[in-house]
Amino acid sequence: MTMQTPTSIPSVRAQYRILLWAAVLVVLTLGLSACGGGGGNPPGNGAEVGDGAETGDGGGDPVTPVAPRFAYVANESADTVSTYMVDADSGRLAWIGRVDAGNGPRGVAVDPSARWAYVANYGSDTISQYSIGSDGRLSPMAPAAVAAEAGPVTVAIDPAGQFAYAVNFDANTVSQYAIDEEGSLAPLWAATVETGAGPIALSLDPSGRYAYVVNNGDGSVSQYTVGSDGTLTPMALAAVSAGLQPRAIALDAAGHVYVANVGDNSVSQYRIGSDGSLTEIAGAVLAGTSPHAVSVDPEGRYVYVANSGDDTVSQYTIDSDGTLAPMAAGSVATGAQPRAVTVDPSGQYVYVSNYADSSVAQYVITDDGSLAAITPGTVPAHGGPIGVAVSGGAAVESVPQHAYVANEGADLSQYDVDSDGTLAPMSPHGVAAESAPSAVALHPSGAYAYAANLGSASISQYRVAADGSLSPLTPASVSAAAGPSDIVVDPSGRYAYATGYYGVVAQFTIGSDGTLSPMATAYALAGSQPRALAVDPSGRYVYVANYTGANISQYAIGADGSLSALTTPSVATGVNPTAIVVDPTGRYVYVPSYGYIVSQYAIGSDGSLHPMATPTVATGLWASDIAIDPTGRYAYVTSSGEDSVWQYRIDVDGSLTAMANATVAAGARPTGVALDPSGRYAYVTNYNGGDVSQYRLASDGSLDPMTTAAVAAGSGPVAVTVGGTYR
Repeated sequence: MTMQTPTSIPSVRAQYRILLWAAVLVVLTLGLSACGGGGGNPPGNGAEVGDGAETGDGGGDPVTPVAPRFAYVANESADTVSTYMVDADSGRLAWIGRVDAGNGPRGVAVDPSARWAYVANYGSDTISQYSIGSDGRLSPMAPAAVAAEAGPVTVAIDPAGQFAYAVNFDANTVSQYAIDEEGSLAPLWAATVETGAGPIALSLDPSGRYAYVVNNGDGSVSQYTVGSDGTLTPMALAAVSAGLQPRAIALDAAGHVYVANVGDNSVSQYRIGSDGSLTEIAGAVLAGTSPHAVSVDPEGRYVYVANSGDDTVSQYTIDSDGTLAPMAAGSVATGAQPRAVTVDPSGQYVYVSNYADSSVAQYVITDDGSLAAITPGTVPAHGGPIGVAVSGGAAVESVPQHAYVANEGADLSQYDVDSDGTLAPMSPHGVAAESAPSAVALHPSGAYAYAANLGSASISQYRVAADGSLSPLTPASVSAAAGPSDIVVDPSGRYAYATGYYGVVAQFTIGSDGTLSPMATAYALAGSQPRALAVDPSGRYVYVANYTGANISQYAIGADGSLSALTTPSVATGVNPTAIVVDPTGRYVYVPSYGYIVSQYAIGSDGSLHPMATPTVATGLWASDIAIDPTGRYAYVTSSGEDSVWQYRIDVDGSLTAMANATVAAGARPTGVALDPSGRYAYVTNYNGGDVSQYRLASDGSLDPMTTAAVAAGSGPVAVTVGGTYR
């Protein structure tokens, strides 16, 4: 197309923002039921107790492959359990909520039916018990917890899902429970069985007839038979020797057992005999420094060991006799102080909890069994993540439920999303905001919503009811920097950030009730007139598009959520950037601007942006917003000056290529654009039209207007967001 000379006339979305900014100048954010505990650190050595690491699926005959569905992480220092949705196609985790646990949760297990979850709370000597909803979220049972003995560090479920076992580090016992039909735990007639000194992990064999407990204090593995009533009985040879300070245990499909020994940086190897007793099959193999957890893939081909002392994961192949052979690349890097390692039920992905940097590393298992980091390499966790469990079954499906539109006329429009993607106005259709809301963001749990009020220097905050309707929190709004034009919530749901007209970014913490509170340092400096911002999916970086500065400010997110400028604090972009987005892999950033271009960047290992080989691609007049589909294959840019949406394919190198049909018609003066969580539908706000255009995505990613091409919104709609659930 013939390129037009850039003009100084902004889109309507920008016009109203600039006018309000001017006014501000005047007036002044399966599972594998941890069928073996993984391990942890004994008290007193400066590390934490228990990690509840996965230990493989216990083996057995091959079964129909299952997909990973949800991951659960016990956060020791936060006293919570986080839930993540697992994308079965990519292995990427997305945080969707948290629930309270007891004091110092360590190990987490999910029963084989994926209906119940259990968490060992070291500090409160209890086992929390939860039901698992169809959306993967946890709900405390009644009672919320049952008693264990002193210092439970991990919990394991038998393969049939009938019995649960809690390893009590301080009491040198295992508590034994029956699982009733409602998932609640009830002590067996023999409530406990003795172990060796400092028991720290437990695993059951595939048949559920034998159980093994790693004793950190005396360097042994206790071995038991499992009665028909679930009780453990010590074998004639009550224990076998392990290495120095054994920490974790895993079983493979063929009846081989592996024990990680933190004291001598090794992995002991055993065979299960016909009577269930363990026989060492070879000398121990070396691991990294301070191995804390061990896991086996479901087919019994590979073993992975998390080494807390050198921040690596050792990787091995399993020979036919069960002995371990280090892979060519003996280890891969992970986060700081890894505590647990888990292979998902499909055997495709591996997850590692990193205690010191509060993250979960995610990997794909390649054809030779070696691990390759998924992009992004980590996702944020809450404080002190330790135990990890992943449920299995049918792949998770994202289901759009509700949509929200920010209208310049001081309200938000709210809609239900029908099964065909069309928007149906709720009753009431509008909910009050403050002056000129310009953006709306949903909390990743879906429980809260936030609107940036450009004209009133505030953020309205709402609770999202079960039916999707919004109601104000208390307080209904919090102060922000003058002229907030955009707001985002970090992927962990703990922090929010909002732009401010006078060159700042307001930064907030998010309370357990969803309310925003300014951080100790309330603002981070940005460029001139920051207009839009985005958080990368790893939760480590924030990027801000500065409208009159024609650049992008780039920040690292600190452990407390506060922003600090990167070594290179900003990079140049096009004239008057209006929006910014990070792709789902966390590798690329795109910024539309009034220079008829979209600037495109690669994200470096330190979070800094680097222009691509082709630094820009053409777009329409007065580009206002940009959105990327959840798969990261397509991008869409609204053109307010052309009443259209430009549509692009994202190539393998991250660069944008206009589709064969480069544009699709929108309404009068399109402003915001968003896709639903399933990636099947797209919505565009039309400022002059007072409505929302609605589209289906064709198989090639192009937008196809729905039969009802648009639905009414409020006065001057400028932004849209869509929330949903999982099933």
